[in-house]
Amino acid sequence: MRIPFTLLSLSILSLVASALAFIPLQLNDIGAAVSGFAGSVFDEVTSQNALERFWKDAQERGPQIAQGVFDEAAKLSSEAAIAIADLKNSVEEVVKRAHQIHLDIQQAIERKDITMDNVTDLLSREVEGIYQDLKDDINDPLPEDRGERAKAREQTLQKIMDKIQVAYVRVLTQVGVPREQAEAHLMAFTPNFIHIILIIGNLADKHPMVLEALIFAVSMLLLPEIRILRPILNLFGFGPKGPVKGTLAAQAQRTFFREAIPAGTWFARLQRLAMKPGFAWGG
Repeated sequence: MRIPFTLLSLSILSLVASALAFIPLQLNDIGAAVSGFAGSVFDEVTSQNALERFWKDAQERGPQIAQGVFDEAAKLSSEAAIAIADLKNSVEEVVKRAHQIHLDIQQAIERKDITMDNVTDLLSREVEGIYQDLKDDINDPLPEDRGERAKAREQTLQKIMDKIQVAYVRVLTQVGVPREQAEAHLMAFTPNFIHIILIIGNLADKHPMVLEALIFAVSMLLLPEIRILRPILNLFGFGPKGPVKGTLAAQAQRTFFREAIPAGTWFARLQRLAMKPGFAWGG
């Protein structure tokens, strides 16, 4: 018997929120368990109303679920607790800046024959064009020493994000956002996004079992601004297809997280859900 979609979507989000609130789950169980259970939901998604109900549920419960994951990760050590607090601050700043970019774009295209989806496509094409330029940098093996690995990871990530920042400013000015305004938002956005990836990568170096749980928690907080963030996240392999073997995205994940996140993870599934035809992005 097939379970109604609404019950499944609410069950997943309620299950995780309740479990994190009342049961001391192991961090390495959280991401994997939810990703597996979520698979049932996506077979049930057939209507606009179902999509929007699920999206609303995810946005409402996402912060609570993410906080539960962060609380558990912070218990690993005093050093981890400081890193998690830093991670939360950076995620909040990225969402804030992405939202402002979203508003600027909406204002710029208000009287033009262009939609937010068109802008997202333009951003995606610009970021995809960066792939080949970055191939050699991404393919350089990381040092075995943890400290040297962290430095190499940061240098490579800075190169990637510098190019992405230029690409985003180019698209934003193309659709009518004033250059000075676009550059100001991207200059504030970029270091915080870099910080998110570095914190997750460095924590995963020391505590490999937290990787998928942290990706899951951060993704729940980033979802409200996915139209602005999707092209960047795709580069790191968090798109609907996940990190396809042999692509820059797969190599990027191994560079920053020492392993590739499977294509069936919660974040990849949510992106695939949100990109179904007819889905309302809310703005």
